[in-house]
Amino acid sequence: MKKRKIVFAVLAGKKKGMGHLARSSLLAESLMPLANISFVICSKDKLALDSLNLASRRFKARFIKESRELKKALAEENPDLVVLDMLSLKTAFLSPRKYRIVALDNYAKGSDVYINILKSGFESKPLRTKEFSGYKYWLLKKPKRRKKPIKKVKSVLISFGYTDPLGLSVKVLKSMVPFLKKSDEFKDVRLTCVITSMFRKGVENDIRRIARTTGSISIKKDVRDMGNEILKADLCITGGGNTMFEAISQGVPCFVVPIGSRNLGLTRELEKEIYVKVISKPESIDEAAIHNTFKRLTPSMIDRMQKACYRYDSQGLERVKKIILNELRATR
Repeated sequence: MKKRKIVFAVLAGKKKGMGHLARSSLLAESLMPLANISFVICSKDKLALDSLNLASRRFKARFIKESRELKKALAEENPDLVVLDMLSLKTAFLSPRKYRIVALDNYAKGSDVYINILKSGFESKPLRTKEFSGYKYWLLKKPKRRKKPIKKVKSVLISFGYTDPLGLSVKVLKSMVPFLKKSDEFKDVRLTCVITSMFRKGVENDIRRIARTTGSISIKKDVRDMGNEILKADLCITGGGNTMFEAISQGVPCFVVPIGSRNLGLTRELEKEIYVKVISKPESIDEAAIHNTFKRLTPSMIDRMQKACYRYDSQGLERVKKIILNELRATR
C-alpha cells in the first residue's frame, strides 16, 4: 500500500526560536516508518535547518521566507496531511485545500484537529471538538532516568534553548555568581551553561566574560545529546519549554524562568505539582530572585521534587503520533 504524505509546516529561526522545529522533527522521526515526510520551514535563517541536521535525518525540506508563501508551497508538496506548528497562523488563507490539518498550539480556525500542548494541566477540558489539551501531549524522547537520588545540589545546568533570544543565560549567570560567592550552603556549586551557534554574538561574549571572572562556570557549545548533560546535573535552570520537560522526565528538578504568559500559566501549574520552582519573570531576574528561590531548596524539597519528576508521564509523543495516524487514515 502506498504511504500517505505528511508535511510539517514550521516556524523557526534566531528570533522565533527553534523549539517548534525540534519537537516537529522528533514527531516526524517517529512517523517515518509509516508515512512519507517532508518539511516546509518558514525562516530567514538557513542555519535553522543546518543546526538540527535535518538532512541527516532523511527529511526533505524547503524554505520559505514569509508565511504568505505557505499556500503555494503546500500545494506543490501535495500532502495528505499537514502538521501546522506555526503560532498565530490562520488557516483560512490555505483554502481551498484537499489535505487535513493538525495544528499544534495554534487555534487555527478550520483545522481538523487542534493539540494544545501549552494548556495548563495534565489534561484540560477541550474547548471544541477534536481538541486535545494539556501537557500530557508534550513531545519527548524516551527518557534516560537518573537513578541516584539527589542529596545535595552540587551541579547546576543552565540552558535557554537554541537561540536564547532574551539573553536569559546572561541574566541568570550575572545573578548566580554573586549569590554563590555569598552563600555558605551553595558556594561550591558548579555551573554549566549550554550555548549554541545560533546565540547572538553579544550574548555568547557576555557569557564567556562572566565565566572568566570565576572558576565555577563551564561553557558547552552545540551539545549533541542534551539528555546526557541533564543527567550530570542536580538541578536545571531553564525556560518553560523542551529542556524543562526533558529534565522532569529524567528525574532532575528545575528552576524556571517562564517566557510569555502561556508558559507562565503552564509553569505555575507544574509548580503546584512540585515538578518545578518558578524563579521570576524574565524582567525580574536578579540576585534577590535567585536567593529567594534557592533558600527554599532544602533536602526535603529536593527529595519531593525528584519524586514528583519520577511520577511524570512522558508518553506525549505516542499520544500525538496516534492522533495524527487516525487523521491520516481519514484521508483515504
